[in-house]
Amino acid sequence: MTRAAKRRSLSLRELGDLAQRAWVATGAAFVLPSAALLLLGKESWAGASDDRVSAVMSTTYSGYLREVGGLTVLVGLTEWGLLSFATLGVLLLAHQPMRKRIESPRGRDAATVFIALLVVAVYVGFGVQRHPGLFLEPLASSAALQVWVEACAYLAPVAALVVAAGYAVAMVRGELFAQVALIAVACVAGGGLGTAVKRSAKFAPTPFRAPAPSAGAKVSTVPPKAATPTRSPNVLWIAVDSLRPDRIDPKHTPRISALLGESVYFENAIVPVPRTGPSWAAALTSLAPMTNGIETMFPSRSASDLSKLALPAHLVSKGYRTLVTSEYAGEFFGRVDFGFQLGSIPRAELMEISGQILLARAPLVLSHFGLLYTSTPWVRSLLPAKLVELTRGMPNFSHPAVLADDVLAHLEAPAAQEQPFFALAFYSQPHFPYTSSPEFGKKYHVSGSSSSIRYGRDVANDTPITTDADRQQLDGLYRASLAESDAAIGELLDSLAKRGVLDDTIVVLSADHGEGLYDCAECVGHGDNLRSMTTLRVPLAFRLPNGRFPDAAPQVLSQYVSTLDVYPTLLSLLGWSPIAVHEGVALLTRKGRPATIPERTLFVETGEWLWTTAAVPKDRLVYPPITEIARLEDDRIAIDPKYEPVIRAAKHRAAIRAPYKLVYEPTADGARYRLFDFEKDPTDEHDLSASMPEIAARMKDELRKDVLRHAFVIPAGEHFLTRPPMPSDSHW
Repeated sequence: MTRAAKRRSLSLRELGDLAQRAWVATGAAFVLPSAALLLLGKESWAGASDDRVSAVMSTTYSGYLREVGGLTVLVGLTEWGLLSFATLGVLLLAHQPMRKRIESPRGRDAATVFIALLVVAVYVGFGVQRHPGLFLEPLASSAALQVWVEACAYLAPVAALVVAAGYAVAMVRGELFAQVALIAVACVAGGGLGTAVKRSAKFAPTPFRAPAPSAGAKVSTVPPKAATPTRSPNVLWIAVDSLRPDRIDPKHTPRISALLGESVYFENAIVPVPRTGPSWAAALTSLAPMTNGIETMFPSRSASDLSKLALPAHLVSKGYRTLVTSEYAGEFFGRVDFGFQLGSIPRAELMEISGQILLARAPLVLSHFGLLYTSTPWVRSLLPAKLVELTRGMPNFSHPAVLADDVLAHLEAPAAQEQPFFALAFYSQPHFPYTSSPEFGKKYHVSGSSSSIRYGRDVANDTPITTDADRQQLDGLYRASLAESDAAIGELLDSLAKRGVLDDTIVVLSADHGEGLYDCAECVGHGDNLRSMTTLRVPLAFRLPNGRFPDAAPQVLSQYVSTLDVYPTLLSLLGWSPIAVHEGVALLTRKGRPATIPERTLFVETGEWLWTTAAVPKDRLVYPPITEIARLEDDRIAIDPKYEPVIRAAKHRAAIRAPYKLVYEPTADGARYRLFDFEKDPTDEHDLSASMPEIAARMKDELRKDVLRHAFVIPAGEHFLTRPPMPSDSHW
């Protein structure tokens, strides 16, 4: 070997020195900022800082927070190792030029730190670009950061090629011992990864009422048995949070549109309350909120057992195997017992919220964790289960493909070969803040709109939307999140069709409520007012398998129906007896044909006001925000019972009989009744109560009768109060 060749070769000593410098420099660039953010971040909950809530979190859940913090540090150390590996690859490529051009050790150290900073910045930026919802606040406040993270979409692949080139050069030019060392490192890394695969704790469906399959059980590839006369059809209920019927079309939501085209589609379904939890409680029991007892998102434990009333429990009694799966908006299914056997849902009580806040204080770690979580089910299975659950429950992050994984695992379990299944897949992504992956978000981005709403918009943000471009961008955010959910729904249906399951499955499509997209100044979010029909009207469709329902034909029906009707309709389709206490009606006959539906008035109400937004009525009956009216009840968030009567009294209510809507609005000075023709006046601008007194009087009488049929409600002038006895003095 010539002297020149020896000078160009990489010795084992030099390799070790480069690896040490890469490790130290990457630590300075990644670990130190991560530790500082973790220690110095500020707690907040429900959109506002609250010292009392922070104190409860830190004292009550100190052990849990230490565990989450430890797992976050572990993930951070792993990422440190991976980033050090990348930095080393760049150093291996730059080794010869640096040795020639930089003579002083300090200069080389400075160059190494610069390279490490660049590697960390590129890969953190790439993670932020892939999942901007996790970083809405810094992105909204910095246009320069937005430019950088968008550039990282192109810089990260280039950096990967540079790293690969560096290791290739080292293998070619390195001395034998250096080459052996590189191979040994690769083998150790592979062995460690294999061990992690075997020992990883997976986030799996949680058993509510029956044992879950063992974590190590192999997934069955045997398709479910074909339909028999004695076996009931499967039922798949697909629901999309905040889904508006007027945002469904073949161009933007091709899979949902195709599903509706194969279904009996009721295009004018009304929800009893445009708030996720109470809406689901009503739909799954066919009982209005005041009847089933779930009037808020945070009911007491004593009111939360609906297992004797709800559809899932009824299906279990008939031999069905039941599952509910969702992301962050589905946490309510863990708060109320509907009788599901399995739940693949994140828990979002104060303990988990405190964990999410802690995890959010490690954004550099979170940027890569999001990449790993959304890569493949196999990679996701390697991640700590607690952090997976916390990430899945974050309101500004969504990966809807996980729902299909849950449903397929459910139907492929051994027990599913003998039993029909009922699965409720609730897609959360179109809920505000309307975040999506970049391939969807870029497609709907509106040029000229404010950079502060490029990636998402929280309705708790009181900054007004004033320009047409910003309104279009907000609609684009919503459409992007809906398009990503649409694609995930299509993947689920394709997988079921490929397995031959779809041919014997009743598919229901619905939503928990619609969404206000700044159609008017108060048309923001959902649940806070009854302005317009955008939050009240949802799609409702039943896709019926031909083998079971040969007489059923896809069609669109325009009569106004309620999501209270889903439960009775499924009983009718399954050939089971109706339940007398149900307030909904069967929309389809046993053969799947449209039933004769009596003309009726539908009743709706607002949810509780969690915090002040543009949608909350200015002259409402006022009560404190959720951070003050909630309490911990056996480790779960519940509204203090002493506030339930005032929340009930303060609710806006409406009676709907197309084309009219009569709205009841209680204030401190009395109550207003206003009448609108919502088909001609979609944003409720013109009160018709004076010009149509007969219609207003009739609908007012119907509304009052509906509210006062509950024995615990009494009239007080135009207000509705709760009948004594009130909560005991101990509550005060």
